Amino acid sequence: MSQQRARIGVNCGTGILLGALWGGAWAAVEAAQDSRPPDLLSMPWAQLSIAVAITMGAGLAATWHRELLAEYANKPFDIARETKRDMMVSAAIGIGGYSLGWIWQAPAPLVALALILAGYGGTRVLRLALSRALDVIRRGGGGGLQ
Repeated sequence: MSQQRARIGVNCGTGILLGALWGGAWAAVEAAQDSRPPDLLSMPWAQLSIAVAITMGAGLAATWHRELLAEYANKPFDIARETKRDMMVSAAIGIGGYSLGWIWQAPAPLVALALILAGYGGTRVLRLALSRALDVIRRGGGGGLQ
């Protein structure tokens, strides 16, 4: 079991690193072409990639914590399936969390802390965020998101 966990950890770490490097390269290219009007491509992609890496790292820590709990309780735990699920959830949380922090111009340390906690919380955080967003939409806007 520990060899499989190590292999998955290396694969996830490599993916996170490559994603962050790709985002940094993208941001450098975009910064060089600064004369265009703002659009989706002018977002801070390097920072967004780092945010995704932070949440994916926290999500991986949560996965391994759950695996240890299952191991202590002698319960089955499919580490490969759980890791894939948690990495996808963490990536979504990282993108959404950083985007909200960027829109609201939140201080970087606060955004980093929120991303770590949200990445570790995983689907619970996504469920709460979706519920809150749907409440705001049902009320017709504003609803305390300012």
